[in-house]
Amino acid sequence: MAGVCRLLRHAVPRPDYLVTEAHAILIQLCPFAIMTNKFPWYKLTRLPSRFKTRLRERGIRDTVAWVFYQVSWRWYEWRMGIQTDEHGYGVDCPDAGDYNGYEPTDYRCLPTIFNYLGPDFSKSVFLDYGCGLGRVVISAAQHPFRRVLGVEYSEELAQLANRQIARIAPRLRCADVQVIHADAVTFAVPEDVNAIFLLNSFTGAVLEGALLQLRASLRSRPRELNLIYMFPHDYVDRLSKVDWLEAVCELPTQKWSYFKCVVYRNIESQRADQTNEILSSKAD
Repeated sequence: MAGVCRLLRHAVPRPDYLVTEAHAILIQLCPFAIMTNKFPWYKLTRLPSRFKTRLRERGIRDTVAWVFYQVSWRWYEWRMGIQTDEHGYGVDCPDAGDYNGYEPTDYRCLPTIFNYLGPDFSKSVFLDYGCGLGRVVISAAQHPFRRVLGVEYSEELAQLANRQIARIAPRLRCADVQVIHADAVTFAVPEDVNAIFLLNSFTGAVLEGALLQLRASLRSRPRELNLIYMFPHDYVDRLSKVDWLEAVCELPTQKWSYFKCVVYRNIESQRADQTNEILSSKAD
């Protein structure tokens, strides 16, 4: 009986989330939202054609897996008491200059990423550039990182993300979690950050500015840093030409097949490791 009670406690969403969900639905259904095109009608009308296209191109097995994922991640967020799809809040975040529009990371990619960064999370500080409503930040905070940070250009998304984090804070394993509203060009990277996630959030001058800030942080306090960069397959890997970064490996993106995930590491840290190895071998 006790086991059943524990199962129900985890399966049934918290009451405060029901209020939030009801509020989000009301926002979507109110006349103002409809008149300003904030209700995602296009997503509803697009579902049958997306289903038929996927069935024709990928077959039954892949289509069933896709439907299962679409249902499962929504069920997971419902249980967690979060919402990382911007349309649930009536928020519109299209491309703006060198900033790319909001697109949450596929949940199926995240276990591989965190397995790579683990298992000793307590020594790591994680930073997500362009974190949006906090899907990756919240997922990271379910591991015992020393600190988890998100940087978001949209003030509205940053505020919504921080509200969600505050609401589910008791359920997170990391006690220090925050989303900062800032421009990546001017954001000074904290000197304890040693793991960064970047999902093609920006390009051009913004990416160059963010890399300059990161370089300055590494020069101020030299350390090993892992930068996990995800970008569409048909895009140019813009980090491949950065002379102080070196590609270490490529991580699988599971069913999110049109994205590529490359792990970069700062070259200075690798040179330091090689020097230490040489010194230790000579000492032996």
